[in-house]
Amino acid sequence: MAEENTNPELNNVRKLSAKTIMGKIKKDWIPEKGSTPLFQVIGQTYGIREGEGEYGKWTALVGTFEAINLKTGEFFSGPECFLPEPFNSMIANQLKGEGAVKAVDFAFEVGLKPPGPDSTVQYEYTCKPINDPKQGDPLKELRARLPKFAALPAPDSDEAGTRGKKR
Repeated sequence: MAEENTNPELNNVRKLSAKTIMGKIKKDWIPEKGSTPLFQVIGQTYGIREGEGEYGKWTALVGTFEAINLKTGEFFSGPECFLPEPFNSMIANQLKGEGAVKAVDFAFEVGLKPPGPDSTVQYEYTCKPINDPKQGDPLKELRARLPKFAALPAPDSDEAGTRGKKR
């Protein structure tokens, strides 16, 4: 059961990852069957940052992210995010190459499950979408605040292609 945090404070961190949000994974958190939720993460990513480290190549999602530790109630915010695979790559790939989108909004619940019978690891992460990752509209909320902008069609609609053109 999560301890209730009666005075939630936002912890600003450089990156959101399972380790940053949860710390060291405790053996008693790993269920015998099924999965157990650890944290929820929401965000909008508009880019990626790639590198190589001690454990190989990595890809960080770059944008605006927040997470809540479901065990302690602590809140976190940061400009980079690492999700368990394959979800991290699925989102990052939407921002690369031909047909790339400008931004992707997402919300996930990350948890733990016991490993498969032939595995050498102690646990595996789960990543359950709370919504479907999709192209984001970073100006949507601002547009809604201004009546003249709110009347315009959304940028990805068929009508948006006629903006600024004489009819």
